[in-house]
Amino acid sequence: MGDNEFKLLGRVGWIDIQYKENKNSDLPTVITKINLGVKTMKKDAENKAIWENFFITFFNKKNHPTAELLGEEVHEGDYIRVDGKLTISSFTPPGKDKPVQNVQLLGWGYKKVRFDEGLKKFVDVEVEEETIEEAPPEPAGEEYQQEQIVEFGDDDDEMPF
Repeated sequence: MGDNEFKLLGRVGWIDIQYKENKNSDLPTVITKINLGVKTMKKDAENKAIWENFFITFFNKKNHPTAELLGEEVHEGDYIRVDGKLTISSFTPPGKDKPVQNVQLLGWGYKKVRFDEGLKKFVDVEVEEETIEEAPPEPAGEEYQQEQIVEFGDDDDEMPF
């Protein structure tokens, strides 16, 4: 891992996606911010795990809509692994002598994960593993009635309502 890079695995506390006008393009700039709760090895007085919160910002990449996909695919409560970089910016406000520093976590990528009880560790979630809503099965026998399509003519008098 290079300078200032990070890898975090945690639970998404909240997610905020924003679309902002881009003067240089017809497409908007997409910014997605998340609160990632990461469990620490520390325990509190009641022997419960202590969690640290990290606020991470994602932008769309030139050739990949990372921020947009994150906003669509990841939901509050999901566990994800995030790769990114710690950035520190510094500026001196007008009329001040000392510079102000701003620390920000920028996410480059993410992967949904789940805890595997057999392996006792988090594993990547593949697309096939994600829950996909399927149509409910059709009931069998007399209980099932085929939907009837009724066509009406151009005359409004034939309408049942």
